[in-house]
This record gives sequence, structure tokens and C-alpha cells, in this order.
Amino acid sequence: MSKAIDYIEENLDKEISVDEAALIACYSTFYFKRMFACITGISLSEYIRLRRMTQAAFERLRTDQLDKGDMAVDFEDEKILHTEFSFITWYTYCAEGEFK
Repeated sequence: MSKAIDYIEENLDKEISVDEAALIACYSTFYFKRMFACITGISLSEYIRLRRMTQAAFERLRTDQLDKGDMAVDFEDEKILHTEFSFITWYTYCAEGEFK
């Protein structure tokens, strides 16, 4: 399982293949998802979302901006990105691109 988590961590900025992660962990995709949730306490998709948001938070601290192009977060709608980021980090995104 740890090798599968390493794969996920190394590919947060890319499309993550659940099938590939399951293969690395030597489980079927179905069983991998169940085992992942049992071990971590959250679903695989939630883990990936939270890790990507964590990267966004570090990027925000580094640049004082939340720039979709510079982050390893794949959101189609930038408004959703900022809503998710605010929910997880407690930062409020302002129209000027700053946070408070």
C-alpha cells in the first residue's frame, strides 16, 4: 500500500490512474479502494483532493496567490477551485487574487 501512496504522491499534478495504483499495491481496483479507505479513514478520491488542496495551500504561501496555472490541481471551473481551497484552508479568496 505504501508504494501505491508513493505513486499517488508523485503524480498529484497529473491524472492518477486508480488501476495503476491498485496494480502497484497488488490488489484489484475494487479491493484497493476498500483497503485504502480502511487504512486511511477516507476514500481515495477524497485523499487525492485533500492532497492537491494542500499543495495549493503551499503554493499560496509561497507566492501569496492562488494561480490555477501554477498549481498541481486539476479543476475545470476556477470558482470551484477557490471554493474548495477556502473550505479546506479557511482562507477567503478576494476578487483581486489575494487572500484574507
